[in-house]
Amino acid sequence: MTVTYLYKDRFIEVTPTELTIKNYSTFFQKKRVQLKEIRAVFYKKQKWLSNTFVVSRHGWARVDTWWAHDMERNTPSSSHYNVVIRTNSSIKKGFTVTDIERFLAAMKEVLEVNVPIKNSLNY
Repeated sequence: MTVTYLYKDRFIEVTPTELTIKNYSTFFQKKRVQLKEIRAVFYKKQKWLSNTFVVSRHGWARVDTWWAHDMERNTPSSSHYNVVIRTNSSIKKGFTVTDIERFLAAMKEVLEVNVPIKNSLNY
């Protein structure tokens, strides 16, 4: 079976029905989220010494957000973006995206029109 990817980088994969977050949990397991479950998307460019208590290189931040593994998150040389999705779960999911424009275009193509997408990590 051939999988159609709308967006794919070393951190995530987006298909027409699913977002897969790579290296999400202990032992680098993947987290699969059905796109119909996503209620909001928040994003912000990574910046050195920025959002210190909002993001994490791996694990909990802000009590309610679990971040997928990225040991280069918010380092001085990073040009990536931090992204958080909100679903019906009390736990928000945070991850890195390398090409935010392509990622956002893919998400806008498949998410419900009423799902907010905000350039902010104030979620």
